[in-house]
Amino acid sequence: IRARVERANCTSNLRNLHAALQSYMIQQGSWPQCPHKIGDDNFDVWWVNEFDKMGVAEKQWKCPTLTRAQGNSDAGLGEQAKGQKPKKQIHYIPTPFDSNPATPRRWPTQPWLMEIGNLHGDGPLMIFPDGAVISLNQFQRQGR
Repeated sequence: IRARVERANCTSNLRNLHAALQSYMIQQGSWPQCPHKIGDDNFDVWWVNEFDKMGVAEKQWKCPTLTRAQGNSDAGLGEQAKGQKPKKQIHYIPTPFDSNPATPRRWPTQPWLMEIGNLHGDGPLMIFPDGAVISLNQFQRQGR
């Protein structure tokens, strides 16, 4: 039961982030342009801070399954011990689209966000421009 609840919560997080990305694009006129590359220490911090302004809590960037596995459900950005490499603070990686306002919707089979691991047993979850949430393995089985 816990696995089903966590997957449902993870799906809800992806849908909330999808709605926030849509709002961002309406307000700013383009896809968010993170100044940091995936893997840089400030990549996660930038996304959390940028969407905090839109009312997206840091917790929504975290898969409950991975959070439980890490044992740090309440740890926030910057709460790691001194000298330690920070744990991943966002568990959903946004696609690095360019600033053209049409690009994020140009390819309906290009996910907007993808979970960082196979946390629910059928491949990472992804959310698409139409708001559909499916796993990578489901996506491949459908031949998209």
